[in-house]
Amino acid sequence: MTNSEWDSRVLAAQPGAHFMQSEAWAALKAGSAWTPSRLEIDISSAGETFPVQAFSRKVTTLGIPLGTLRHLPRVTGITPAHVAGLTAAAEASPAGTLAMKLEFFQPVDTDLVTSFTDAGWVACKASQYRHAVVVDTSGTEDTLLAGFKKRARYEVRLAERSGVTVEAAEPTEANMARLLTLLHETADRTGAFFRNDEYLLKSWREFASRGQGFVYLAEHEGDLVAGAFVMTFGTVGWYKDGGSTREKDKLGGARYLQFCIMRDLQSRGITSYDLGVIPPPAEAENSAMKGLFTFKTSFSDETTTFMPALQYGIGRGNALWQKYEGKYLGAYSRLKHDYWY
Repeated sequence: MTNSEWDSRVLAAQPGAHFMQSEAWAALKAGSAWTPSRLEIDISSAGETFPVQAFSRKVTTLGIPLGTLRHLPRVTGITPAHVAGLTAAAEASPAGTLAMKLEFFQPVDTDLVTSFTDAGWVACKASQYRHAVVVDTSGTEDTLLAGFKKRARYEVRLAERSGVTVEAAEPTEANMARLLTLLHETADRTGAFFRNDEYLLKSWREFASRGQGFVYLAEHEGDLVAGAFVMTFGTVGWYKDGGSTREKDKLGGARYLQFCIMRDLQSRGITSYDLGVIPPPAEAENSAMKGLFTFKTSFSDETTTFMPALQYGIGRGNALWQKYEGKYLGAYSRLKHDYWY
């Protein structure tokens, strides 16, 4: 199966498929510690299968191999009818596999969780965010603006009156370098975590080269005030990486940037736009991410809670991994200054 055929297969089988199930994401991970593979999960006696992209990585503690984790990131379109096939696929994992970890890109469904736990799956530490703001971009520009809160609409108009401009810039090395400077400034100012520059640039290049990644830059009188890298797959878009400056932050440039991105995505046939992580809504008021929550929910009152991460234990190392994964990831981040997943 060719790469384009794989993408078409995933998009047909997984409604609103996530970019982590795309060929571009596999290309990004290839050559790293993660080994990508393509699974066809049996979901009916008639031979119907469900395509899922998996990534495997060896887990080593103090130089001692614990086993291999198989990670199925951001899968969608899963129903109780898929549970038996996914469980069978986990049990048929190669020798040395300690567990299969499944993360979803679909809203939480307690009945579906029960179907998995009844089959032996257990809740585990999520590597991806579980709470997000996903904006409906299927309508017109007017319906888009109507869904914004008052402050967001005000800042969009303020930015327009103030002469802020937003460009869907060519994904050149120069423009990506400009975007990186914004990320560095944002990280220094807020403490936000970004992957290292090499990783970010590789991810941007992979998606941009396939027409699935876009650089957006907001300027005012020649000064760069905000920027973002957006990924698309099928009819879904994601605010993947972005930042802004403190200078001229009263012009509404950050919100205007997001409005212009959404408007451009509409023209590209994108019907939903995931603005990314927010804290659990019930905890937002006292969260360190309160400002981020306020910013993102200004574009939509609705928030999405995704299914919890689930894991099926296989090898002897599974119990240790299940118990100490969080500490392992923390130690890895401190030593490597990077994210394990």
